[in-house]
Amino acid sequence: MESLSARLVLTAVMGLGLALLSLPSRLSASRPHGICMLNPTLFSLCLRFQKSVPSSAADLTHALTNMRSSSNSEPLAFEYAAAWLIRHSFSVKRQPLSKPSKNGPRRENLLAMWRNSDPAKLQVLLCTHLDLVPGSGRPIGTPSRDGDRLRGRGTVDARGQAAGMMLSLKELRDSRVGLLLVSGEETDHAGMLAAADLGFGSHLILVNGEPTESQLGTVQKGMAKILIRASGKAAHSGYPELGESAVHKLVALLGDLSREQWPKKDGEHTTMNVGKIAGAQGPRPLL
Repeated sequence: MESLSARLVLTAVMGLGLALLSLPSRLSASRPHGICMLNPTLFSLCLRFQKSVPSSAADLTHALTNMRSSSNSEPLAFEYAAAWLIRHSFSVKRQPLSKPSKNGPRRENLLAMWRNSDPAKLQVLLCTHLDLVPGSGRPIGTPSRDGDRLRGRGTVDARGQAAGMMLSLKELRDSRVGLLLVSGEETDHAGMLAAADLGFGSHLILVNGEPTESQLGTVQKGMAKILIRASGKAAHSGYPELGESAVHKLVALLGDLSREQWPKKDGEHTTMNVGKIAGAQGPRPLL
């Protein structure tokens, strides 16, 4: 029995070894083998053995879109981008973020530069994000492709922009131009908040990659996130006059805000969005 167990263990080890040794020949430039996707560290190791990397905008966009990385789960996409940039001799600075991802504390920003180790010397910064909008009920699958036309979550926002910027950086190879890829743009903006600590100069020109219907934009809206709290006094629903409803206060305030005439500048209106309402001590809703 011990001999049989030893043979089984040896067979399993040999099988795993052969599978790993065969990975380089099975890795695709646009879609790495599924075994490599199990863990960011293993994925990074596999990418080192990858024989070729995408060289066209369509191929690189397709490869990046295959990385399933909604906000807060971005490591695979960042490992792929880092490997691609290092393969083309760029220095890649990893900036860890304070909030961990679902795959461990690997959430980060990537700053790529050509023969330059000082962000303060950059004059132009290409910048976009690699995370996707978290979609409840909408699975992030592999993109469909018809020639150079791609369809799928992330192709427009913003893997296509990332691919274009990576290829532009490769063509320029200019120490004055850098590329910043950030995490969490679609949710907590942790990447851009942390990027302020990278030490860029005060006269930096920022080229931001976002969907603009193929039009060049010269301005971009800013954003303010505001948390409003209302307090009240709990009472039984049969005697509401004994209490003070915090929910009613909040609803009244939101009604006033929705009727407010917000400023308009450069032809653009200020917009308001109520993202979430929570409160009360009553029973949970039926739906």
